Parts: sequence; C-alpha cells; structure tokens
Amino acid sequence: MSSKLHWAILPVLFSPLLQADQNSFGGSVDSMRGAFESFASEKRKSWQESVDEMRAKQEAFEAELAKQWGSETEVSDRKTWVEYTKDRRVKKTVDFENNQIRISVIGDLDQTEMKALVAEQLADMLETRSSEANQEYPVVTDMQNLADRQVFIKDQQPVLAELKAINNEQSNTKLAALLAKTAKFESKDLDAEKPAKTVVTAPRAEDKAPEVKTTEAKKPEVKKPVEKAPEPIAAKTTVVAKKSEPAQQAKPERRATVAIIDLSKKWPLERAKKYRADVERFSEKMGIERSLAYAIIYTESSFNPVAVSGIPAYGLMQVVPTSAGRDVTKVHFGKEEVLSPEYLFTPDKNIEVGTGYLNILDKRYLRKITDPTSRKYCTIAAYNTGAGNVAKAFTGKMNISAAAQVINAMTPQQVYDTLVAKLPYEETQRYMGKVTKIEKQFIGL
Repeated sequence: MSSKLHWAILPVLFSPLLQADQNSFGGSVDSMRGAFESFASEKRKSWQESVDEMRAKQEAFEAELAKQWGSETEVSDRKTWVEYTKDRRVKKTVDFENNQIRISVIGDLDQTEMKALVAEQLADMLETRSSEANQEYPVVTDMQNLADRQVFIKDQQPVLAELKAINNEQSNTKLAALLAKTAKFESKDLDAEKPAKTVVTAPRAEDKAPEVKTTEAKKPEVKKPVEKAPEPIAAKTTVVAKKSEPAQQAKPERRATVAIIDLSKKWPLERAKKYRADVERFSEKMGIERSLAYAIIYTESSFNPVAVSGIPAYGLMQVVPTSAGRDVTKVHFGKEEVLSPEYLFTPDKNIEVGTGYLNILDKRYLRKITDPTSRKYCTIAAYNTGAGNVAKAFTGKMNISAAAQVINAMTPQQVYDTLVAKLPYEETQRYMGKVTKIEKQFIGL
C-alpha cells in the first residue's frame, strides 16, 4: 500500500515500542504489549478527535449555507454529491440513488432563464478534466464517454438523432444543452419547515469472537436543524393604509427554482460495469459472490466512489477506517492500520477492503452457521450492524457460537424472517430487504 494513501503510521507505530525498550532494556513482552495498547488507544482517541472536529466544521458549514438556502440546504452524503458556486447562489446535486441531476438557483427564474443556467452549469461539469472527475464530479466520467450517452439520458428517442450528431471535439456544450431540454422545473419555498429526520442510533455490538474485532454500526447522518436567514434575498413590502400605524414590511418570501433531470434507469447498471474487473478480482480472492458485492455497493453508496457518511464511512462500500478497515488490514494485509479517506476513495482499494470484511464475517465470525444461505443472510446483516447484534436477534445475547446453534436448527427463510423481525434497529431490518432484493439484478453481471 502506498504510504501516500494512508497515514504515515509505521514510524509512529514503532516509536513508543522502541522507547519502552530503551527505558527498560530487559523489559518483558508484557511491557511492550502494554506500550502498544497504550499507543493504539491514543490513535483511536486521535481519530475520534478528528471525527469530532470534522463534524463541528460540517455543522458550521451547513449553518452558513442555511442562511441562504434555508430548508433546501444540502450537503454531500453517501448517495448524493452536492456542490455550490462560490457565491452559493447555485447548487448542483447528483442524486445517485434516485438517478437525478438537480440544478437549483435562489430566486424565481422562468424556464428560458433556467434552461440557459442548467446548460451552463452542466457544461461546467463536463469541462472538468478527466483526472479530476472521480473526485470532483463522480457523474462526469459517465457523461464524457460518447458510448454511454444513450444510456445516460432517460428519454432516448426524441434526442437520439441529436446524440448521434454530437462529436467528441464539440460534445460537451451540446450535450449539456440536450440534457437541459429534458429538465422539469419546480419552485421551492426556502423558509418551509424542513421535515425532521428520524434519528437512528445503531452501534455495532462488541463481539466476543477471539479472532477479530467487531465494527461499529453505521448511523444515518443527522443534520443540524437549519437556521432561518436573518436577511431576505428579495423582499416584498406592503404598506398598511392606517395613518396611525407605520408602514410594515410583509414577511419576505424566499424561493429557489429547481431544474430536475431524470437519468436513465440503466445508469446504475452502467456504473456497476465500470467496477466489474475489480469486483470480479476481489470477490474471487475473498470467496464472496460477485452479485453480493455489487448489491452491497449499490445499497451502501449507489456506486458513488466518493461517498461519505456521518460515522464517517468512506467510498463505494462505506468502510469505517477504525473498525472494518482495521479488521481487514490486520487479517488480510498483515498489519493493523487506520486507512485514510483518500485510500478508501480509490475504487479498487475500497472494493478490496469491503469484500475483505465480508470475508471476515463469512469465514470467521459466522463460520459456525452451516447452511450457506442462512450464513449469507447473517453476513449481510452483520455488514451493517455487527455480528454481535445478529447473534442477539436469535438468543438475546451477543454470543455468536450460541446463536449459531439456534440458527442451524432453522430453515434459511426462518433465519431471514427472524433477522427482519428481531434485529434491534430498523435501519438494518430495511437493509436486509434492500440487499437481498437488489442482488438479483446483478446475478450474471
């Protein structure tokens, strides 16, 4: 692994051990182990401090955005990529889960104005250099390949002839204008009350299996309630007729105009094909079904290579560096490390780590479950919530060996039904259904 892609852990890792040995030349193995454990604890503390700092900055950023965007404030997450212009008046959103591109602008614009704005913003996205595309505009690489364009646009027939006429040298502006023609338009009230998100706390339970550590549960992002803007973007005034009362300013109405471009339903499958070689290679290496790897990627990130959750988890398979990442580096790479976001944003490395963690769950934690289908269901659930919580669904306790005895007396359907009914978090119950349903679409890919 390139040292540039993860924290420079080696010199830091060995320094406390060397110091312990120098301070006590004849020191025992126990003292060295104690030094390492102390260092590991500090490393976890440092990581948590970094996470807390990141969350504080995120909340401050959202609060600033909310002064202009109110209830329509968005930031990038696992399945949505969001960028604002420098003046924050225009917002570009790529929704990987719902197959949409949305261009939003503060103010009431008519369709002619919006189509021109949308074409301009899309052209800007398309002009991004290919080397930057994966990081800045995950959708751009799909749009830049002429062969993909018939798949990219939802309503192909009306624009098919125009698509064929576009050549590689002059395609970006034309394609942007073509996409703008397919846009639908909405007007949004920026001061509308934003629906509160359900807060789900689903920490992964500490498993007692000796060979690997468990991971923490994935929690959905919880956004700080947006603030109302102290000043209006555009104010409409109403003067009260009574002479005895001073003129009053009516409550300003702040609105945004949104252009929605629906993408083809084939787009997710096309995105999946981009990662076919890596999925095939690492699924075979880790002994995992390709269709399951694809289904996990789709459910976790909708094939967004720069997905970030609030935990934080990173990349296609939403790897948490301090839990699943550490397990995989210890078991499969030979040394426990905390992988950096940059490392996990690299698709092939993320897929290697994600499938490696599926391997740990299937071949280690849950190895005592004898039926392959039952073990697969438990592996899916454990990827989301941890093997301890899977065991708890069957026995009320986090002992995996005891749970395996109960599971082995059930049919696979009974195992699935029990997981959906008794897993401690609704998030994981829904996760089970999503993965098992979507996996069927990737069989044979």
